Amino acid sequence: MDALTLTPTERRNLDTMAAVVPQWNRHDVAGILAHYDDRITWHDVARGRTLRGKQQVGDYLRGLFAALPDLRLDLTTRLPHGDDVAEEYTITGTHLGSLFGIPPTGRTLRIRAVSFVRMRDGRLAEDTFYVDLAGVLGQLGLFPPLDLAETRWGRAGLRVAVLLRSPRRVLATRRARRRGRAGRAWSGGSALGEADAPRPPG
Repeated sequence: MDALTLTPTERRNLDTMAAVVPQWNRHDVAGILAHYDDRITWHDVARGRTLRGKQQVGDYLRGLFAALPDLRLDLTTRLPHGDDVAEEYTITGTHLGSLFGIPPTGRTLRIRAVSFVRMRDGRLAEDTFYVDLAGVLGQLGLFPPLDLAETRWGRAGLRVAVLLRSPRRVLATRRARRRGRAGRAWSGGSALGEADAPRPPG
């Protein structure tokens, strides 16, 4: 975006966002929180969690830096619009501590993410972020490549997984389908065709 087209609010917001990245790469929790509104709210969409206030956000950051001690954040794109700022970025680091409850694996992770930030008076007030959690689990060897689902064995494995996850629902669905097929056959529909359906005498 051309700097000449930015409003004063957008310039101020971009300056704040630019100042936060070095704090992330220094793992300076206090420095990061200094740019946040006291009522900061984080929406972690991938895990369905919401964090409210600097205490909860700070705890999250400390846990993340402990899980990835060499964490680095690299910005890809940043777009301002009024009091909103959209960012695309990549986090890299070595998995040496518990991450999302997953024990350390020693693997190097490359985590892609997108954030939509709402600013208030030049500070971050709300951050809704989307992390490529499937990619994280795949790099940790805990999630198979999605291409595998298109193979014969992949489809079989997924059917077993769904059955184990909710057997009652799966069996009920199968019974309903069987009843539906039986009903169509006796109704003279597609199974017999109108011409072949039994006709009343006379």
